[in-house]
Amino acid sequence: MKDLVFLVADVAMRELVSGFFARDHAHTRLECGPFQFNPRADILLGPPGTYDSGIYGLSHTILTAERAAEYCHAVIMVDQRWGGSPGQAAIRARITRDLTGASWTDDRICPIVFADDVERWIWANNTHVETAMQFRSSRQSLRAFLASDAAEPMRVRGEACDPAWPADADKPRHPKQARMWVQHHTNCRKGSELFAEISCRMTVQGCTDPEFAQLVTCMQRWFP
Repeated sequence: MKDLVFLVADVAMRELVSGFFARDHAHTRLECGPFQFNPRADILLGPPGTYDSGIYGLSHTILTAERAAEYCHAVIMVDQRWGGSPGQAAIRARITRDLTGASWTDDRICPIVFADDVERWIWANNTHVETAMQFRSSRQSLRAFLASDAAEPMRVRGEACDPAWPADADKPRHPKQARMWVQHHTNCRKGSELFAEISCRMTVQGCTDPEFAQLVTCMQRWFP
């Protein structure tokens, strides 16, 4: 059997996973044992056009009994914020129930339901993020700039974007809006390409996101 498969709701999640796991020795960053993983073959997208709601209702039609016989473990990633969402706990419970009915056991699956924006994962106060976002300043860091009055809200592609990163917060107040604001002012890569570039340099150390911590815990339990 193959070690691991991911089922994700959209391209942004796919690129985050691919970037993080594509590099050699990804297990050392997760502080777990070695495992086999091919981002090109072992990351599955939900049904076209359905995104998070599709993963919520149809995970068992993708991670079928045949997949359960093919893979040892599965990580499912979905956002809780969509129209008609029953909430984080209910989404997690539904996915677990549906998959255990499709020949998986609950100790083989890890449903990760993002309470906030998945883009929180790409934000960290380090030079990797600054380099990927092509922020260049000899006077202050990107972190300091977004905490200053100079980072004023504006509309980007018709969407209101508040880039504020409060001094007492570990992430911007609105991660997606902050990313769009920075992209508007720099020449950094767009969308999923940026996620892949940043995630390939992500580390476990210093990460405070509960969903990322859940992933790390599962990986360490599965691959000691």
